[in-house]
Amino acid sequence: MKLSDFKINYFIAGAIGAIILMMFQPFLVEVVVFAFFLILFLLIQKKREVVLVFVIASSLVLTRSIDPTLRLVIQLLNYLLLSIIFFRQYEFHFQNYPRFPKIIVVYLGLLVFLMLISALHSPYLYLGISQIGRTILFFYLIYLLFAFLTNEKIIKNYLLGLFLVAMIYLSFLIYEFVQFNYDLLAFNISGTEANGNSYLHKNALGSFFVLSLLLLISFLFNNKYLRYRKWIIIFVAIFTSGLIITNARAALIALFFGVVFLLYYLRRSYLKYFSTIILTLSCLYFLLPTQKYVDMYFRLERISTGRDFILSSMWNVIKSNWLFGSGPAGSKYEMYKEIPYMLGSMEELYLRHHYDQIEFGHAHNFYLFFLSDLGIFGFILSLALPFIFLKISLQTISLLQKEKGENYYLALGITAFGIAMFVRGIFEWAGILSYGTIGYDLPFWILFSIQLFLNQKYKTKENFS
Repeated sequence: MKLSDFKINYFIAGAIGAIILMMFQPFLVEVVVFAFFLILFLLIQKKREVVLVFVIASSLVLTRSIDPTLRLVIQLLNYLLLSIIFFRQYEFHFQNYPRFPKIIVVYLGLLVFLMLISALHSPYLYLGISQIGRTILFFYLIYLLFAFLTNEKIIKNYLLGLFLVAMIYLSFLIYEFVQFNYDLLAFNISGTEANGNSYLHKNALGSFFVLSLLLLISFLFNNKYLRYRKWIIIFVAIFTSGLIITNARAALIALFFGVVFLLYYLRRSYLKYFSTIILTLSCLYFLLPTQKYVDMYFRLERISTGRDFILSSMWNVIKSNWLFGSGPAGSKYEMYKEIPYMLGSMEELYLRHHYDQIEFGHAHNFYLFFLSDLGIFGFILSLALPFIFLKISLQTISLLQKEKGENYYLALGITAFGIAMFVRGIFEWAGILSYGTIGYDLPFWILFSIQLFLNQKYKTKENFS
């Protein structure tokens, strides 16, 4: 991937400018949105890649905290734009439509079917139906993005969109950090109390920085990028700083496993150095007088207390709804029926805060989230996804290993990110498959779609050979 492939022309600059303008000048929102989309519509045929970058960036940058109505309008327009491009490219020649691998189609079919069965056995039928609709719409978006993956230039545009979003996220994070006079502890204490910053939840920020870091680290080992190595190291340092500021503990743990995977494949000799660094830092933690500050930063005194409250409550919900679950997004409304704490107690107040904070995912664990909402079969599906991802990813790496070109390092970076997210899923519920929540799930599925494209392309090439 040459830097020229990532040249930001004035169309992309205009997209970012429009997004920022919408954030800070709400009175101009309607004019800017429709004028900009009119311009994009006129340029669709000649500048499709610009539209794709804009769709990815706007879908992730415009969070609910900015304006829920604006976010909905932008998402609808994104769907419309992508649908127009798709039908102009493929028309109604169904035989030419790109196809997901059968295992993905079967998995998604089982997921929707299970969500429907669970909703029918739940007192929250309409809530379940709405989650099914949102999930189907989300995977329609993923299919459109997958369908446009016809060459490597489109892959680079997708990566450009993701890195642009990462830089915008980082800018907002630094802006808020500056408001605390660069006081890391005060910033994180405030963020813990507010459960994130005003723009985006810190766990979402953390997972996005993990994505950027793992891809950049994989590119760092590509000898074709020697001339860009200095810039890659600079961006690794920048995103690492962002992750430290964010202090998302699950993201830090996930990054550790992702880096171990990359080093195992790319430089096994570096694993001993990496282990030495970790061991040294652990020893310094116990020896230096800064231990109390490290404890405060990582909130070690609270490492399990809140999770204990949540797990106790959700376990009671699971025991009462173990077969079909509480229904999609229904576990929230079962929590207080099964709460093991007195109303007004410290534990109940903590749960109430957690209850009001999110719509679903109260199990605080991706796998238990599926178990509590969709029952035992949902739990099986949640465990099946990592196996499917790893099967396809390791096969892709094997297909690319002989050439060891750019796509080989990209496939490794994507696999490392997937492993990191599935590890993170033990501590957090979102970011993999949370009923099509675009702000959380889109990055994972964009990268997975790229992996699927590479797998199909090189498998076909090998069969032809």
